[in-house]
Amino acid sequence: MYQSNQKSAMHFRDRLFPVDSHRRKFAKKVATVLLNVKSPSCPHHLVANQRSLSEQGKELLVRSLKENYFSYPAYYPDPVEEYLATGVGRRDLEDHISARLEIDRRSRVPWLDDVSTLASARILEIGCGTGSSTVALAEQGAEVVAIDIHEGSLKVARDRCQAHNLKARFIHSNAIEISEHIKNETFDFIIFFASLEHMTLVERLESLKSAWTLLSSGSYLVVTDTPNRLWYFDFHTSLTPFFFWLPDDLAFLYSRRTPRELYNRAFQNQTDDARLRFNRWGRGVSFHDFELAFESPAEELPVVSCMSLFLRDKTNSDRLHRRSLAGRFEAMLSEIHPGVHQGFYLENLDLVFRKP
Repeated sequence: MYQSNQKSAMHFRDRLFPVDSHRRKFAKKVATVLLNVKSPSCPHHLVANQRSLSEQGKELLVRSLKENYFSYPAYYPDPVEEYLATGVGRRDLEDHISARLEIDRRSRVPWLDDVSTLASARILEIGCGTGSSTVALAEQGAEVVAIDIHEGSLKVARDRCQAHNLKARFIHSNAIEISEHIKNETFDFIIFFASLEHMTLVERLESLKSAWTLLSSGSYLVVTDTPNRLWYFDFHTSLTPFFFWLPDDLAFLYSRRTPRELYNRAFQNQTDDARLRFNRWGRGVSFHDFELAFESPAEELPVVSCMSLFLRDKTNSDRLHRRSLAGRFEAMLSEIHPGVHQGFYLENLDLVFRKP
């Protein structure tokens, strides 16, 4: 009944671009032998701060995920144990237990720490979800205030921090209400973590404006793990080519024809509530949103770092990437509209903006 999201996405990409599939396999071999491409790694001073999860802590986390997250009917309409007994469900559970945390540790934490040290940094995390990113930040000595709109996810995030023996402050709120909860506080980072794509357009613009206002000069606004509206394939939500390019009304109707299980039957009723849930599942974001929110031309947006570019430099993979389909597509976008930071033309938006 269920398909692996990753396998389904790869199947559709290979069907669309079969020649490039062979090129990718060949390029990987070349990279290993000739280009000395390395795997992402975390610096020793950051690894030393990582907290392990005891068996008791893991049991607490699994129980909390089942009770508070996988029981959320808007995303998981099937009985919890039935879903988790499937291959997709088992991978989903493992993803929430440890895989997301390990990705954050290997990629986002080194990237952000390179921008400005995380030790003792004050961080407002918007869209903490079930808390993997909260743990990754807090274990580095950051003081984290974490916000999420889904109360069940916040319960898991609290339990996750308890299981890792870490502290963070949690607030149940929509992102557009942050100014009501955060008063007379300063932050070194405000991070939109995989959250902008789950907002309506009004929410997205208002929350970005509010966050930008909260920052003092020299502080950072971070957007990470957010799918790019300009990208040719939606690996995030529908697993369908060109889906982000469709107008919202057409994408809403077309969702039932997409290959992703659960998603293709989530909006059968054409109601206002279904349309809101459609937006909550995730739509792409592009530089146009930031132009409006920051009232600045795209060419002048104060981007100071991009995670993918940072990692390509650290792993010596830039030359290989430029030969790939994704690299060629990025180059085409840059050629069509030059002058915009390259990070706006990547598959995901992982960007740091510095407040002037």
